[in-house]
Amino acid sequence: MNDFVIEKVSSREKYEGLRDLWVRIFGDEPGFVDAFYETFGADLSFESGSDEISGFVICNDDGQVVSALTLYRCGSMYVPKEYGLDPDSDEEDEEYEEYAEYIAALLDLDGLPVYVSYAICTDPEYRGQGLAAALTEYVRELVTSDTGLRGISLVSPAEASLIGFYSELGYREGFYASEGIGFPEMLEFSEGFDEDYDDLYDDPEAESMMWGLGPDGMPGLIEDEDGFDTFEPEMSVTRADTTIYDRYREAFLSDTVHVSLSSNMLALIRMCSLDGDGLLIINGGDAVAVMGETGRIADELLVSPMLMEISSEIEAEIAARLAKSFGLERLTYRTPGYGISQSMYAASADHEITGYFGFPIE
Repeated sequence: MNDFVIEKVSSREKYEGLRDLWVRIFGDEPGFVDAFYETFGADLSFESGSDEISGFVICNDDGQVVSALTLYRCGSMYVPKEYGLDPDSDEEDEEYEEYAEYIAALLDLDGLPVYVSYAICTDPEYRGQGLAAALTEYVRELVTSDTGLRGISLVSPAEASLIGFYSELGYREGFYASEGIGFPEMLEFSEGFDEDYDDLYDDPEAESMMWGLGPDGMPGLIEDEDGFDTFEPEMSVTRADTTIYDRYREAFLSDTVHVSLSSNMLALIRMCSLDGDGLLIINGGDAVAVMGETGRIADELLVSPMLMEISSEIEAEIAARLAKSFGLERLTYRTPGYGISQSMYAASADHEITGYFGFPIE
């Protein structure tokens, strides 16, 4: 193979080469790859392009695709405007100034587009020549440079051993999630809701409030005659559309640096979830979850801030009850934390990001 050239997919022939390699390496059906691209607005005849998804390939001397990468826009970076700094502080020590500079740099990232490099693969016959690395570096530069998309580039290592590989290509570990396992027998929930609740809220009327959708369709504390104790042992689970799921997700993560998902990404998540309809609302708004395609993993479990304040064990409790409601012996779940670096990121050299790089698909 002579010196390779990186090409952006702009023809049906090159797309089919990318798709065939994707199918051979990852085992997905061709129809899934087509649906993946179409979810992000791709025209598979390539008579017109999409700003949301692109394929990049390297071909051998015979024109056969031997390495490929799919780049798609998953959303935008969200940084709370008041994040991290006390505006009335008069601190002048060096440590505080360094922290202030970090926060200022982080705030500069708010609203930037976030792109995922996905399905990075090379034909086994051509491995060891640096093709996947070349594709990854090329796309990273395209996304992050001032002359390119001026965004943030994400990759999701398929296994921990690849973290070092991507680190060498300019990516940093993005703290993504803690992973736990919920068992149905873990259903003895801590007592003392009322006194804990009173400690948190001075307003006596708060006892009649719960988390749910208000009249305007937005999540928040709402009136409920049963009050907070509506978290019953027999948990209610209802399916949600992408709009409602996203409203809860953004409300629960409003104080957290995270990736706000695009409508196309939400559609992809739903497509890849259980039966293509695995976005869940738990107890009318206590939590939301994405049940994975296999039904044994909650690819994302987010609990309302109110419940998290009251019990640090609530995530395990909800996961256990979710397992029971689906007839599972156990349920593995992922939730914001600092346990697993599922996503790695590249921004400009001066930016370091600590946040929730939610990537709720397997």
